[in-house]
Amino acid sequence: AQALVNWLNASTAPGLAEYRPQPFRVLESVLRNMGDDASATEVAYARLIHRADTRVSADWRSEFGRWVRQVMTLFFDRFLQITIGFGVYPQVAFYWFIGLVAIGTALARPCQSLCKHGASRASWGDSAFFSLQNAIPLMEPSSDYAQVQHDRLAIRMFFNAQKVLGFLLATVLVGALTFGGN
Repeated sequence: AQALVNWLNASTAPGLAEYRPQPFRVLESVLRNMGDDASATEVAYARLIHRADTRVSADWRSEFGRWVRQVMTLFFDRFLQITIGFGVYPQVAFYWFIGLVAIGTALARPCQSLCKHGASRASWGDSAFFSLQNAIPLMEPSSDYAQVQHDRLAIRMFFNAQKVLGFLLATVLVGALTFGGN
């Protein structure tokens, strides 16, 4: 599939730098009809990278407003690429979620509010469940951790950001699974 994608990218007419989805869609369709779904998925991903790469066409000096809109859309495309693989690879969001919970687990260990029986550090289990509860949006698996706050402001800010990021990841993942990578 990569050789075919390279061929598509190299077969651009001189002076034509805008988004051209048709060759990618035809190749994707042919590969799916041949039963090669994995290669078709790679081509779909390459089509969306091509779209992001050709997103900005306005000149910032003469069409500043249009250029700003195109750059903002490019940033959104890159966000979708990084978080869910444009919806073509939505399992990427799961890895981000696991990483977010792992970082939160490590940061929650020295939290005195989580420590039990006079320990200097919280257990790995309590830290993991506290981090997991922060990262899961719109639900509270256990009321044990609802009132816990970390002693340090910077780490407390991370856990607040973790709530927002967990919500964003869940929202983007649901959108990717619902609408796909089109």
